[in-house]
Amino acid sequence: MTDKALAATINFMRDRESGGVWSNEQADLVDQPLLARSVAIADGRAGHAARLDAEGFALVDHPLAQARWDERAWIDGPYVESCTALVARLTGAAEVVSYYPPLVRMADPAERERSGAAPPGTFVHLDNTRQSSARSLVRYLGEDLPRRYARWTIYNVWRVLTPPPQNTPLAICDRRTLDPGDLVEGATNLAGQLYPYWGAVYGEGQRWSYFPDMVPEEAIVFVSMDPFGESPGCLHTGFDVPRPEPAAAARVSVEARVVAFFDS
Repeated sequence: MTDKALAATINFMRDRESGGVWSNEQADLVDQPLLARSVAIADGRAGHAARLDAEGFALVDHPLAQARWDERAWIDGPYVESCTALVARLTGAAEVVSYYPPLVRMADPAERERSGAAPPGTFVHLDNTRQSSARSLVRYLGEDLPRRYARWTIYNVWRVLTPPPQNTPLAICDRRTLDPGDLVEGATNLAGQLYPYWGAVYGEGQRWSYFPDMVPEEAIVFVSMDPFGESPGCLHTGFDVPRPEPAAAARVSVEARVVAFFDS
């Protein structure tokens, strides 16, 4: 297998003062102080295979029978159920539930406007902060479920729906290499309300990976937020490959966010 490690430009927060505002819905609301940096991004298919219980992410086979990506009801129903079952199998959690509707992201602006999809998030971030993730769980699931368990972790099940090659893949940072002091709080504007997230400045110790040439039968599962761990999760971002393939389709991806509850 050819090692496709590369150096690519990804967008970090400019400083530790503010992460600005992001929106999955309206581009004119986005106001982020970003700084582009060239970083080494390892080929996650080459050499050592990353693990959920170590790096915080893993590439897994996740084939689906009769997938219907053009049907929102199928995504919200059978697909989400397949993701909760997948995370339960990978983690041994006592219970896994979805707590946020899956997001479909499209790189092509015209297709995005036609379908109402979100744009790729092309800046380094975690979807929540420790505090906002706890509030989100209560908002979507109520107070009883989180109280029944000793701890919980939010996982993102990310997959690309367009065939390889991909010009806008996902880069993920080994959670063990994140310095919490590099985190910067920003906010996502969702239907007019602001929800905190964490961006991050560049850190010399960060180790980044991506998985080239993904197929729709694969998924990346990664820790989106672990409020009980030393590191809260895996920074991630979409990025543009340095030498894009002219014939590559504009990326379409879907991400399901599920929370796994543990007895201990």
